[in-house]
Amino acid sequence: MKKLLSLVLALLLALSFAGCSGSTAMTEKNVTATVDQAFSALKDFKNLEYNIESIDLDAKTVTVSVRNKDLKDTASAFTKALVSKYSALQMLGLLNNETWLNTSLKSLTDSIAIAKMQSAPVSVTLTVTAGKKNLMLGFDDAAENAVSGGALQAVKSLTSGLTSSKSTTESTSN
Repeated sequence: MKKLLSLVLALLLALSFAGCSGSTAMTEKNVTATVDQAFSALKDFKNLEYNIESIDLDAKTVTVSVRNKDLKDTASAFTKALVSKYSALQMLGLLNNETWLNTSLKSLTDSIAIAKMQSAPVSVTLTVTAGKKNLMLGFDDAAENAVSGGALQAVKSLTSGLTSSKSTTESTSN
């Protein structure tokens, strides 16, 4: 159960993940090491497959093919159930309730376990920037969605319409 929450947190960190290439030099070796480091954190969830297709040092991009379980319908159903029962503020409060988390996430993890792999990989282009100590990868919406198996877009489409009647808090993402 906690692995799923870790996945969500890992995906959020991946939005501007600082890879451990050990250098800010824009070389193929460092870009490859950065991609490998970022995806190794995400591959702990066993279903994610990736392959570096090309590195463009001049454009500071790396194109990666990504294949995961198709989680769009699973995430959509889970999110619909949550937003029909709880406001965003109530859900934030429940994150500290381990019993609720274990119970709520059981159906989700069961659905994830039986989900089929996507039929084909999705090709996404990530931006590469030099940080203070390492290279960093930038994931746009398409890349986030590919890595999540479609889950992030499904959740975003269902939660983007939440209004202040559901919650008085606002969130931002990078």
